[in-house]
Amino acid sequence: MKKKLLQADVFVKYVCLFALFVFTGYSVLAQANPRLTSVAPEDDLATVTITNFGDMAIDMSDYWLCLRPGTYRQISTLNPVGNVTVMPSETVTVSYNVDVGVADDGLSLYVPDTPTNGGFGTASNLIDFVQWGGSGNIRESLAVQQGVWGTGDFIVGSGPYTYSGNGTENGVNFWNACTVDAVAIQLVGGGTEISTCAGDGADDLIDVEVVGTGVGTNNGWVITDNATGEILGLPAAPPFNLEGAGAGICGVWYIRYEDGLTGLTVGADVAGLSGCFDLSNPVLVDRSGVDGAAIQLVGGGTEISTCAGDGADDLINVEVVGTGVGTNNGWVITDNATGEILGLPAAPPFNLEGAGAGVCAVWYIRYEDGLTGLTVGADVAGLSGCFDLSNPVLVNRFTDGDCTLSVSDFDNLGVSIFPIPAKDVLSVQINDVVLGDVDIQLFNMLGQQVKANNGVKSSDAILMNVSDLQSGLYVLYVVNEAGRSASVQQIVIE
Repeated sequence: MKKKLLQADVFVKYVCLFALFVFTGYSVLAQANPRLTSVAPEDDLATVTITNFGDMAIDMSDYWLCLRPGTYRQISTLNPVGNVTVMPSETVTVSYNVDVGVADDGLSLYVPDTPTNGGFGTASNLIDFVQWGGSGNIRESLAVQQGVWGTGDFIVGSGPYTYSGNGTENGVNFWNACTVDAVAIQLVGGGTEISTCAGDGADDLIDVEVVGTGVGTNNGWVITDNATGEILGLPAAPPFNLEGAGAGICGVWYIRYEDGLTGLTVGADVAGLSGCFDLSNPVLVDRSGVDGAAIQLVGGGTEISTCAGDGADDLINVEVVGTGVGTNNGWVITDNATGEILGLPAAPPFNLEGAGAGVCAVWYIRYEDGLTGLTVGADVAGLSGCFDLSNPVLVNRFTDGDCTLSVSDFDNLGVSIFPIPAKDVLSVQINDVVLGDVDIQLFNMLGQQVKANNGVKSSDAILMNVSDLQSGLYVLYVVNEAGRSASVQQIVIE
């Protein structure tokens, strides 16, 4: 029995020793391995990525970067992006703006206790090193002693620079420069600047082409606001329609880039792009903006009828609704049937008394210099240049028997109007059923409709409350279903 207990005791000791050996062996073998894996030097800014190639987490907060001779910063003070406790295969990225050497510079990574354990001139404190654009960095000799860099070696080419090794591989052969090239672009047919008319409703197709052969895994197109650098669009391929872009100057760019590019987002600043990329030259598009806005009769509406040729002024008063856009502006009156430009009056109200029978259209126009075809007698469809016309206000101009009837003419049609002058109520009675359904409309002398009774039976008696109207002269229209109108002039409201 005693022998068996002894054997069991020995067995337990061996198990404990074996466990201790395994644990100790793992502790010795498991370690962190931080390495510099990406450096993106840019004017006044550099970003550095550190990757943990080891098999245990490491707190990088107190590790040091030598940014320039005599300039040392701990990781925690360099705006780290990502957890500074870096898990295996994970990264942390930091940034600095201390005299960044874009074309020629270097970086060194040091252990946390460097200042108290020999300083930054002690080779054993240096973990990693990289230099680009030229050799001779102050810490190059230390990196050579540590076996992480070769004497006189440096990365050739532009940044960002990326490490392609497995964490144990060292030297310039495992670093790559950014070799993308977006070459050049131009308008199809040549040139790098063009002007368009934005807001005229016509497509503004900007067709560009790449000159030469670009280099880079990925490619695309970028449209920016030339004043602010804001990315306005990321279209798939030319031609690009900029009609809806509004006024301003935009830049069209071709981009080649490698995976990992950030900041390529509509609304972002193109200056914020980060990664391995190259932008071509821009093609500049000067977008002259025009907008004729909308117009209406003063008081509302976009259609009115007048009696032309009766000797009384037919004043059509219109107004612009909203804000027009364009260097120049004006008014255009056209024949609605033919498009012929009948007049280019300076400003409303417009007197169409002498225009004759027909339907004309009143337009507001905004335009840039260089417009052609804006001439009385020309076809409005022949306007050429950067312009925009508003909606039209239509004026139906009646003459002779279709328009103005005297009081006796009304009597012949069985229309009675009383009292004249009217003070509170105007009575309109139509006894002739031949007229069918009618619209009764009352207008002031500015052409504004002030009262209306539409779609009434010809046998009905219509009472119009005019007590709220200002004293003066008004025009009464009686319009039947067939469009035949009658008016009594000098309807007086007291």
